[in-house]
Order: sequence, then C-alpha cells, then structure tokens
Amino acid sequence: MKTQQENVAEKQAYLDGWLKDSQTEKAKSTSNSNQVYLDGWLKDSQAKSNPISNQVYLDGWLKDIQKEKSNPNSKQVYLDGWLKDSRAKSNLNSNQVYLDGWLKDSQAKSASNSNPVYLDGWLKDVQKAQANPNSNQVYLDGWLKDSQAKSNPNSNQVYLDGWLKDNQAKSASKSVYLDGWLKDVQKAQSNPNSNQVYLDGWLKDSQAKSASNSKPVYLDGWLKDVQKAQSNPNSNQVYLDGWLKDSQTKSNPNSNQVYLDGWLKDSQAKSASKSVYLDGWLKDVQKAQSNHNSNQVYLDGWLKDNHEKLTSNSNPVYLDGWLKDDQKAKSNPNSNQVYLDGWLKDSQAKSNPKSNQVYLDGWLKDNIAKSNLNANSVYLDGWLKDDKEQKEKTTHSINQAYLDGWLKDKQV
Repeated sequence: MKTQQENVAEKQAYLDGWLKDSQTEKAKSTSNSNQVYLDGWLKDSQAKSNPISNQVYLDGWLKDIQKEKSNPNSKQVYLDGWLKDSRAKSNLNSNQVYLDGWLKDSQAKSASNSNPVYLDGWLKDVQKAQANPNSNQVYLDGWLKDSQAKSNPNSNQVYLDGWLKDNQAKSASKSVYLDGWLKDVQKAQSNPNSNQVYLDGWLKDSQAKSASNSKPVYLDGWLKDVQKAQSNPNSNQVYLDGWLKDSQTKSNPNSNQVYLDGWLKDSQAKSASKSVYLDGWLKDVQKAQSNHNSNQVYLDGWLKDNHEKLTSNSNPVYLDGWLKDDQKAKSNPNSNQVYLDGWLKDSQAKSNPKSNQVYLDGWLKDNIAKSNLNANSVYLDGWLKDDKEQKEKTTHSINQAYLDGWLKDKQV
C-alpha cells in the first residue's frame, strides 16, 4: 500500500513558467495579470483555480493523474506551452491540451524513455472526449513513434502534421510523411474492411532498400489496401504501382478511379525518376501493361491544374491516350507545366469520343481557361505537334508549331 507521501509525489508536475491562478495574487504576480511564475513542483490539486481560463503555462514533466492507476509508471507528458485544464467548466466537451514536447505513450510498459511522441498542437483527450467518444483523434505535429515497436525502439517513426485517427496505427521503419487523416487499417471502426488511408505527402516505395534510395511518391488522395506489399511484408510500407481505387466512389465501386495530386510512379518503373505528375482523376490504367517498358502511362480521365482541387467548374482537360513520363519537369517543378507525348482528347468531346483529338509532343501549360469555361478551348503554351494538319507557324519538316494562346475545339 502506498504511503501518503508517495501518493502526493505521484500527483506532482514540474513547472517552469507562468501559472494563471485567480486564487494566487502574491509577490511574483501583478494584480492585473493574475499570474505567478513558478519554478518547481506543482501539485495538481492547484489546477482547479480560475475555472474560466483554465490555462497553465508548463515547461516540464506533467504526470497524468487521471490515468495513473492503470499504468502509474507511464503517462508522462513534457509540456512547454499553455495547458488547458481538461476539467474546464466553460468548455466541458473540448478536452483539448496544447502540447509542445514529448508525450509518453500511455500504452508503454517498458522503460521510462520508450515510445515517446513529440507533439506540437492540440491534443484531444481520446479517453474522455464527451462530445465524440469514438473519434479517437489527435492533432500531431512531430514524430510519432510506433507504440507497438519492440524489436527496434528507435525506429518506426512517422512525421505527422494533421489529425491522426486512432493513434495505435502502425508505422513503417522507413519514415512516411503524412498530412491528413490516417485511418488505422487495423481498427477502422467505420469501415473495417476498407484498409484505406488518406495521404498527402511523400510515400516511400516499399521496394526501397535503404533510406538514401527511398524512391518516394507524392500522393494526395485515397490509397486503398496498404497491407498487401508482398515483396516487403515486414516493412509496413506501401508499394504504389498506380492501382488506387477511389474510396469516395461509392456509387460506382468498380470504376477504378482515383484522385491523384502529385507524382505517380510508373507501375513498372524501378526507379523514382520514372514518374508523372498528375492532378486529376486517373481511370483504370490496366492498358499500360502492354507497353510497360516505354516509360509511358495510359490515361483515360481528367487532368487538371495542379494548384487547385478538382471541382465541376475547374475546367479540366480530358486525356485519353499515352502520357509520356515528364522527366524534364524536375528542372522546373513549379512551372505548372506537363510534358505530353500522346493524344490529347478535348474535354468537350462527348458525342464523338473518337474524334476531336490533338497529338501533343511538348510542354502543355495547365489549362487556365477559367474565364472562358464554355468556349470549348484549351490554353496551350508550348510546342504543339499535330499529325493531322499543317499549322501556319510550323515547318513542313518537323510539323511543329509553338502555341501561346487558346486552342479551339476542332468541332467548333
């Protein structure tokens, strides 16, 4: 049985900062600011003062006295910032704490230094969130160490900047940058069979053998089934070969479409240099298998300006043909250009899908046709190769013309 002194020691936090305390208007505090500077151990029972603001500036280790019975040796938080009292009477359902420091995993049962999590942001009390008890959401900005890591406690880290759903999610030994909602594919309550993850960042290729050769892929969209990387089953990494089923396609689950914003690695590519920047809906690319060595991707879908999300009014360009791997885009990644070598199908061509095509071999500037949505035209800035007809500005030998303006639909 613990002594009274031991119980008191467990309920202490080391503070180095300003404590706002309406009950403490003494030497080190002004009567207006109602703050006192503390450098020492504060017993948690003092946190009940000032129920309106419920803020305490902490710089030190705070022991979670609410959960100490289940695991008294863990549940420590290093805080540097303003701590909002989880018992705030003015906002009972928020249960948020601003953290800037290392959070010890509440599941840790090993050494006191194991399984830390660096947090910079608002931590939602996932144990007592009255407003949404099943949300299990935490805002993280820092490195999350996999609480399940046993073989290598210094690995299995992932950098998160956004809302992490279910902080029990496994992480790969080779880092993955995530910015968005990470759905724990092991415990997804709303859709346990979906195995879907929303990614906005650099996804490391599961084929990578070392960190220096990580071969990352940039994704902004829903990735389905991240658990089937058979070539590297222990890495808990995702092998992206272009096959992504859109989790939002509920009305048409067999459409094989995915929204991509970033670099798509050629499904057959062995190196990161063979990549294509896509921003739009990519339709089933199974036809690419017949030409898997050509460093091309077959597109049958919408290609859109890579600076905005796809909307019904975004004036996308419909592509139906082979898109050549734009390896030259790396020298100017912010130029908002895509290198095309293939047939560009006009987005307005619906009545006659086999016509109204232009062959492009050059740089296509993303369509900026926002003020002229209904003009059935595409803005081009680059060299247009056109096998169908000779243009005035092209030479007969190379059959190319430099266009900087609006390309009108041939059917108009």
